[in-house]
Amino acid sequence: MKTAFLFTALAFSAATAAAAPAAPNVVLIVADDLGFADLGSRGSPDMKTPHLDALARGGTVFSQAYITAPVCMPSRMGFMTGRYQQRFGLQTLGNDRIGIPASETNLGQMLHADGYATGLVGKWHLGTTEEHRPTVRGFDEFYGFLNGNTPYYPGTGKFWRNDREIPKPAYLTDGFGEEAVSFINRHADRPFFLYLAFNAPHAPMQAPAHYLERFAGIADEGRRIYAAMTAAMDDAIGRVLETLRARGLEENTLVIFFSDNGGAPQNYSDNLPLRSGKYEVFEGGIRTPFFVRWPAGGVRAGARSDQVVSALDLVPTVLAATRASFAPKLPLDGENLLPLLRGEAHGLKPDRRLYWRYGPHQAAMRAGDWKILQCGVGENKNPAWELYHVVADPGESRDLAAAEPGRLRALVAEFNAWDRSLPEPTFIDRRLLEGVIWWRKKASLDGSSD
Repeated sequence: MKTAFLFTALAFSAATAAAAPAAPNVVLIVADDLGFADLGSRGSPDMKTPHLDALARGGTVFSQAYITAPVCMPSRMGFMTGRYQQRFGLQTLGNDRIGIPASETNLGQMLHADGYATGLVGKWHLGTTEEHRPTVRGFDEFYGFLNGNTPYYPGTGKFWRNDREIPKPAYLTDGFGEEAVSFINRHADRPFFLYLAFNAPHAPMQAPAHYLERFAGIADEGRRIYAAMTAAMDDAIGRVLETLRARGLEENTLVIFFSDNGGAPQNYSDNLPLRSGKYEVFEGGIRTPFFVRWPAGGVRAGARSDQVVSALDLVPTVLAATRASFAPKLPLDGENLLPLLRGEAHGLKPDRRLYWRYGPHQAAMRAGDWKILQCGVGENKNPAWELYHVVADPGESRDLAAAEPGRLRALVAEFNAWDRSLPEPTFIDRRLLEGVIWWRKKASLDGSSD
């Protein structure tokens, strides 16, 4: 009997191993300040994004996906570690000397330790000092810029290949697409992790004439430039996807796309039907397009999920997909989405909690269909808690705090318990002292803001 059981178990194990795909390649594509509505697949009347639309059709699209902060640096710290960045002291945008502390491990380090070729193409924004740079923090190759923003054309702004400063490409977005294709071609014979971090469509608003001509019908000049910048990013992504197809890597490459935060007020983005945008913890600042494709891994094509998910889920999902031997030393805050992506189970708790703390005057928590938030703007340094049913009211137009005082009290108590567990922040951006209105007044088209 024991022999028969052992034979059956071995046969099952062998069949499972045979059915499982080889270690997949991983391509993480991150846009910068992309509006929630600014994809053709989201019904935008003026955006043309055929390659991203095709990627979305080939995988699973999440309609309620969140980033951990309404600005670049802290959100990148969150999704690259799989941990709330507040747990290691960063609540707001930091200066360029701040990076992920050595106590934390990012996804590049995790996959590098597991034998993956690792490459970063694009924007780093996780520290410019030598101890924080990509080639020290898990990436074999780096091609891009280290700080938060840079012009798209040569002339100003430092640009790097690994640890050597080099001239910028003729147009940054095109250059990132070409380098990403080169990375795939050079590492097609082994598992690789490509982190393709565009700075498009972040300010400064700059686009080549041939892209502007595509959108001659858009009357507003700023919106026309934004559309052109987004189209350039889409074309670069198209070249990457075509290279995967041509090299026979498409089926077994896990491709993930989202934006680092919501669309920014100064870049002419569109976050509708969501409220507000970058810099604020309303839905428009923290909710992002998010889709995943991996045919060989059983990720459903043409599927749509209304499950509440987070960019924190990136790390545990990738580690599960790659069957990584790396074990994070610190507990992760995200969840493995593979069962949900494969349609095997609902996957996550329907009343899942997600938390935001952005400096002293902004906070939020998503709890099932409900959300509480504080958003200090201008002189309002002690904002009242607001309560929204964000499924019925994604535009957060009806504050139900007065109508649901008991619910509000209970949710605020939950948030406060999480908030008290955080260490004191190591850095608070001084600009927060003047509130979000200061950001909006100072944010200009020359790229002077984050």
